[in-house]
Amino acid sequence: MEYTYINKNTLFRMKYKTDSNFKMETSHFHNNIYELFIILDGTRKLITKDCLFEFGPQSAFLIKPGAQHRFIEGEFSKFSSLYMEIPKQWLSPHLAQYPAKNTDVYLITPSKEDMNIIKDTISDFVDCYKTEAEGYEYEIYSLALKVMSIVLRYDNEAVYDVKKDRNYDRVYHIIEYINENYDKELKLSLIADKFYINEHYMCHMFKKCTGRSIGSYITEIRLANAADMLEHTTYDVKTIGKKCGYKSLSHFNHTFKSYANTTPLKYRKQRQFD
Repeated sequence: MEYTYINKNTLFRMKYKTDSNFKMETSHFHNNIYELFIILDGTRKLITKDCLFEFGPQSAFLIKPGAQHRFIEGEFSKFSSLYMEIPKQWLSPHLAQYPAKNTDVYLITPSKEDMNIIKDTISDFVDCYKTEAEGYEYEIYSLALKVMSIVLRYDNEAVYDVKKDRNYDRVYHIIEYINENYDKELKLSLIADKFYINEHYMCHMFKKCTGRSIGSYITEIRLANAADMLEHTTYDVKTIGKKCGYKSLSHFNHTFKSYANTTPLKYRKQRQFD
C-alpha cells in the first residue's frame, strides 16, 4: 500500500508505503530538499560519497541537500517506511546552528514512546489522506511538523568512521580515494596497487560491500560532479568533462547522456529554467 501527498508549490512530499522493494539504480542528490526516512520494519543500506550506513527497524535518517547517495541494490529486505521531502528553507536555518546535526546523513534511533507517536501520526496521515476533508493539507503539514519535531530533538548517531569489518574499512578508504581523485586517471590496477591489494579481489570486495562495481561507482561520482558543475559554474562542457576525468568530449557527452538521459548542454539549459 502507498499513500502520497505532494505539494508542488512548496516541494513538500509525504509518503507512507508498506512492503516496498524500491531500488535506486544510480547515485543522485537533491539541491533543494531534505529527505527524511523513518524505517518501521525491514532494513536499508545507504552509500554516500564518503560512507556506508546500515539502517534497521525503528530508525530514522535525514539526508542533506546536495549529499550524493544511493541505496545499495539487492542488499535490503522489503521494508515499510514514512518518507518526506522537506524544502531546504524549512530546515537549513535550524540545522545550521548545530554542526553535529548538519551532516550529509543525520541518523537517530527514536525511543519506543516516540516511535509509537510517529506510528499514530502515520495512521492520522492515512485517515487524512483518504478523507480529504476541507483544509486537509494543513492537517498534513501539522502531522509532518510533529514528526520533524521528534527527529530534531535527538543527537546525531551518524559517526563517519564507524567500521563494520575489515572489508568495509578497506572499501571506505577506496571510496575516499576515488572521491578525491575522480578527475584523474583511475585504472583499477593503479587503485589496487595504491591499497596493496589484488585487483580481482578488490573488485569482488567492492561489489559485495556496495552492491555495484567499482567502475560504475567511478562513473557515478564523475557524472554527479559534472552535473553539479553544469548547474553551478560557467565552465564550458569540454572543460567540465576534463575536470571530471574525461579526456574526450565525445566520450563525456555519450556517458553523461546514458546517465542523465540528456546531453550535458541540454541538462544545463533545463536547470537554468527550473
